[in-house]
Amino acid sequence: MIFFSLIIANLFASANTYTGIEFSDDEKRLHASRIDVLTETAANCLERKYENHINFHKRWGVSLYYGNRKYTKGWDRRYANGRWLTPIKPELQSKGLDPDLEKNLLSISCVDLALTCLEEGFEEAGLESQWRKVRAFVPNKIGNRLQHALQALGWTMMYWNPDPSKNDVWDLDDRTVAPKNPLNVWGNHAAHYRAVMSRNTYLYNIVDDKTSLVGFKSTFPSVMENFPFAVGTAHAGYHVFPMSYGEVIEAHSTRSLFSIENLEYSVFNPLAYGGGPRWTGTEKYRSGLIVVPPM
Repeated sequence: MIFFSLIIANLFASANTYTGIEFSDDEKRLHASRIDVLTETAANCLERKYENHINFHKRWGVSLYYGNRKYTKGWDRRYANGRWLTPIKPELQSKGLDPDLEKNLLSISCVDLALTCLEEGFEEAGLESQWRKVRAFVPNKIGNRLQHALQALGWTMMYWNPDPSKNDVWDLDDRTVAPKNPLNVWGNHAAHYRAVMSRNTYLYNIVDDKTSLVGFKSTFPSVMENFPFAVGTAHAGYHVFPMSYGEVIEAHSTRSLFSIENLEYSVFNPLAYGGGPRWTGTEKYRSGLIVVPPM
């Protein structure tokens, strides 16, 4: 039923693409004229946050950034967004750490990291009014909506799939490891691929480039070296992974507070050993979208 529903959704994707955000030609020209400042600032933000996280973890043995779908500040559990969140202070205390260390910890999720660094970029480039429009369009922090908003400013939407011949195998594997996924986004590589190839659509996104990041298998796609900042998604926007010159720095919202991999570095190459976006036992990121800036 999930598979059939996705096919039906893709059949009507062209008529139901995201609406509600538009930029004038003057806004797009202004954006393009300041894109170097924007992307350099956003890339520096990514690098700084990763370095801060690594240094903090080396000192304290705890992540500077805690996943906001797993933890909450304070002593007591809290119910939010359909799940119970674990209080941070008792967790710190259980490891012999001062609970007041909590005040230094920062909330994070995959899309929050991308949004935070993009915001720095837009502000440094003097494009605050454009950023307000983008954020108003992404109220629920949905990755594909963020990509669509950037596309409306002149960014290019690229479909990525390192080996389409494996789509059916990946679909079966995804449904096996995550059969009850409520978002219905696992196990649909084949349907997404057909929609992109036949109609240039990925769910509600229009795809500009469906060849440059298809079929690279376990070889790093060198085209990504051209972009100082880019925003990728997998599982229909469920996971968001910002990157700079093909180097991924991604955040995770449900990992252990004490994991050094709450922020994680890799090179964009999802099928290669150690490549990214990084997988877990139940989340294997093998196709999706990447939006890159006008250069």
